[in-house]
Amino acid sequence: MNQFLELTQWQIIQLKGILLCLTSGLLPHPGIGQIISGWILIIIALIALFPDFFSTQNPHKTSARKSFMPVQGIHFFHEKGFFPYAFELKGRRNKTTLKMEWVINESKIIPLSFFVKGYEYKIFGFIPSNIHFLGVSNPKSRKTFHFLGTDRLGRDQLSRLIHGSRVSLSIGLVAVCLSIFLGILFGGISGYYGGWADLIIQRHSHLDGPHSFSPKGLDSRTNLFCNNNHSFTSGVDDSW
Repeated sequence: MNQFLELTQWQIIQLKGILLCLTSGLLPHPGIGQIISGWILIIIALIALFPDFFSTQNPHKTSARKSFMPVQGIHFFHEKGFFPYAFELKGRRNKTTLKMEWVINESKIIPLSFFVKGYEYKIFGFIPSNIHFLGVSNPKSRKTFHFLGTDRLGRDQLSRLIHGSRVSLSIGLVAVCLSIFLGILFGGISGYYGGWADLIIQRHSHLDGPHSFSPKGLDSRTNLFCNNNHSFTSGVDDSW
């Protein structure tokens, strides 16, 4: 991670150009970048669509004794066999700073299972369920598992991150739907009536999207590109 933070501006531009080549289908496997990114988007959308199912803990449940718990990694190989588990964390409050300090207790494990019972929720707001994708094997035990740790109030970070992704994705979805609706509406008016209506609508659309910010304009002005030989080169466009 530190290596990425120490990259120079030119190295960042070079990395961006390599990513452009990957997503442009110019490598030996055309379109592989679009396929991978498409599947990642589908997986993220499914997780955001069923956030409670993929949450390991109730995102609204607080506990002062579990504040700032570190990450609990998932392990699969154990002396008792092959199964998912996590090590328990032992916490103690520092008498000087009054902060909770956590250490890994490798002598005790928390067995995990898929499709386990947990806190109750409603799918789409009306279908009751308590099944979760991953969780503690014995729901009746007081053991908890926090894949990304907890925050200041002891709330599970992973569960809150999953629930927060709904807002991020919904904003983009609403923006796309609104732009499509307005595009069809004003495009239909422009094409049907023509004349002054067409002229005014087209001029306003050009003000919102000038040529310098269009994909074609950016392509002609970028100082990093992939040539016909699929090699990564750099250059400067003097026509900017």
